[in-house]
Amino acid sequence: MITAGQLDKLVNLESAGEPVADGTGGFTDDWQPLNPAQMWVRIDAASQADQEAAAAAGGTVIGQSLFTIGLFYHPQVTLKTRLRYQDPDRGERTFQVISMRDPDTARRELTLVCAELHP
Repeated sequence: MITAGQLDKLVNLESAGEPVADGTGGFTDDWQPLNPAQMWVRIDAASQADQEAAAAAGGTVIGQSLFTIGLFYHPQVTLKTRLRYQDPDRGERTFQVISMRDPDTARRELTLVCAELHP
């Protein structure tokens, strides 16, 4: 179980909205903030077990940097959620949820396996 003292990174939570026409025949994602839009989280490199669980759930894991993100339960977090974090050393980092679980099924916390997106 995570504790508030372990949550040391403030992230912005967003969900993919409806695609928006880009004016050239294509579409772009329209990201909308969740409510609440910010939460404190813990970010760790994903373990081998986390990577295997994400792959078994249908996530694509080859060639991606995977991370485990722990946070208190948020009812709007889904597989369509991304998290943006302003790292003081590396600048903005963006993570896409590829797998999630509620460890004790009590809606107290979530464990996310996320792929880091690179521009």
